[in-house]
Amino acid sequence: MFEHISAIISDQFHTNGIDLVGSLMLALVFNLFYSHNTQYSRFRLISWAFWVRVLLLVLVFILPVLPELNPAFQVSFDHRIMIVLILTSTSSGYLLSSLFPQLPDSMKFIGIPFFFTVFFNILCYFISPFLQQSFLAYGLPSVVWGISLLFVAISFFFIQTASRTNLFSSAGKCLAALAIYQLLYAFDAIPTAWWAIPVLLYSATIILVLIGQTQFIETTCLSLQKQLAVERGKRSSVWDIAPFPIVITKLLDDQILYMNQQAKNILGISENDLSKIHFANYFVDPNKRDELIALANKQTVVESFQIQAKSAFTGAILWINLSARVLELDGELTLYINFIDITKAKETEQELFLQASTDTLTGLYNRRQFEAMSKQAFALHERTGNPFSVMMLDIDHFKSINDTYGHDAGDIVLKNLAKIMQDTMRKSDIIARFGGEEFIIFLMNTPPQDGLVAANKLREAVENAVIMAGSTKIPITISLGVSASQQQDLSLLAKEADLALYYSKEHGRNQAALYVHQMTEDPDTIAKHTP
Repeated sequence: MFEHISAIISDQFHTNGIDLVGSLMLALVFNLFYSHNTQYSRFRLISWAFWVRVLLLVLVFILPVLPELNPAFQVSFDHRIMIVLILTSTSSGYLLSSLFPQLPDSMKFIGIPFFFTVFFNILCYFISPFLQQSFLAYGLPSVVWGISLLFVAISFFFIQTASRTNLFSSAGKCLAALAIYQLLYAFDAIPTAWWAIPVLLYSATIILVLIGQTQFIETTCLSLQKQLAVERGKRSSVWDIAPFPIVITKLLDDQILYMNQQAKNILGISENDLSKIHFANYFVDPNKRDELIALANKQTVVESFQIQAKSAFTGAILWINLSARVLELDGELTLYINFIDITKAKETEQELFLQASTDTLTGLYNRRQFEAMSKQAFALHERTGNPFSVMMLDIDHFKSINDTYGHDAGDIVLKNLAKIMQDTMRKSDIIARFGGEEFIIFLMNTPPQDGLVAANKLREAVENAVIMAGSTKIPITISLGVSASQQQDLSLLAKEADLALYYSKEHGRNQAALYVHQMTEDPDTIAKHTP
């Protein structure tokens, strides 16, 4: 049985194998064309036609074999003819439909093939009594396919491309020769021994159309490059005259691709310097760029992002408020940025903040700002559990200084004391003028005993300081008190520190005391409790 099946397949391959392989290759070739979006509709229809042709030839192979495997799969000769005629008319319908690329897709892909199939099969029904069955099964399908292929071949001579090429017309000649071969084969005008002819025709058609498609794509790419260059010029012209600074950088490595004159003027850079630096070179904090990119990837547009910027060459610091979004330009992922210089606004804001939050004379925080910052310190303590303490101090006999040297000298003393406190205490400590000659300090991460040590260090620094009012040296000392509890209530802590300060003043001045609870009863009874 297997020998008989092999003989049938061999005989079918000898008859239709070349046509099957050639049709399959052309179906693939034209399918590649439309996936590249070139002559989209026309080549897609031709591809479908060859796929239907492949299906027909596969069935021609399979149908004679099925009865050998199972007698129940026997297909009558009339049914075979019907299958051949339907598939032939369908594939021919797609070929003819490709001649009308201007029609709607519904007509090209469904309407014309359907109506042609129906028309052709009705026609065959009426003329079949006048034709031999062998011609109806083999000759007529080849005639219809050959004529349809000939029309498509002729249409190849009229394909319009961006630049004239003879390759599509050469491919059309090969398709025409293939169509003529099909017509001659239908009437047994070609000897079976001439199998090399269809091989050459199919091969030449495939190669020429592939080369033609390659040149067509190349021509299209050159045209698109010219259009892209024009669009780039228009785009740059628009950006050049924009009333706001624009910077475009590569998303990957931050290389500057474009910067308009507005941006160059603000950042102090020349055209020759663009290739030497990256945009992050302008950030005072380079990590801000990573933060900006993360926001741009998360959001469609970053509306407002404030950074401190600097000139990469002069080092001048300025504030900018920028907007950004990720864009694909010319095949490159980029970060499009426009910004405004808000340095003056920031300076005004800072000035207003200083006016509202600092003491005019000493430059230290005022009482209101101290209370606000203390609340933040308490919130931090809740999260970390780190200790803290509050220190209060005032100048010993400050009234006598004003009376002896004058109020101007008193102001000089206050300014110098503020400077000594800023130099002696840590940057994390919050120092404020509480009123008159009284000052308060919030010591972060400092237990009360260490706060007392810090108070004595400050006291010694003040005692050893040289304060000059003109040519007059003014000696001063201070008394200090340090809170002892960890209550998160500034008024209670200030009261503790104030009671300890009162104790220092009552017991000789120029000293520091740590609050103990007996101070609320009788300060004279707690000398033994004070270090």
